[in-house]
Amino acid sequence: MIEHIVKLFENGGGEFISPPLLFSEKLKKVKLIIFDWDGVFNDGFKRGEEGSIFSEVDAMGTNMLRYALWKYQAALPITVVITGENNPASRALAQREHFHEVISLSRTRLQPLMKFVKNTM
Repeated sequence: MIEHIVKLFENGGGEFISPPLLFSEKLKKVKLIIFDWDGVFNDGFKRGEEGSIFSEVDAMGTNMLRYALWKYQAALPITVVITGENNPASRALAQREHFHEVISLSRTRLQPLMKFVKNTM
C-alpha cells in the first residue's frame, strides 16, 4: 500500500526528504495540527470586512488528514488556526469543521504554538 502511495506522489513530481516509511511512522504520532490562515486556506487576498475567504479544497484536505490520523490513533488531533486578523471566515471554517480553536489577532506564531505544544506533550 505505501509503495503505491509513494509511486503516485513521486510520479506527480513530489520528492520525499525523509524515507517514506519513516515519514509514515512519524505521521502516526501527530497529536497537534496548527495552520496559519493567510496563504494556507486562501490566496492571501483580503476582501473588505469579510477578510480572507477559505478554499473548500483546503478544507477537504484538512478533513482527509484528520481522518487518516483518527484511523491510526482512534482520536482526532487537536486542530488550531492562527491568524493575525479578526477573520470571520477562519472562525466559520473552524466551527463547521470542528477545529479546536482559532487564535485571532496574533502577530507572532511562536507563543500560541508553544502553548499547544506544551499542552500536548
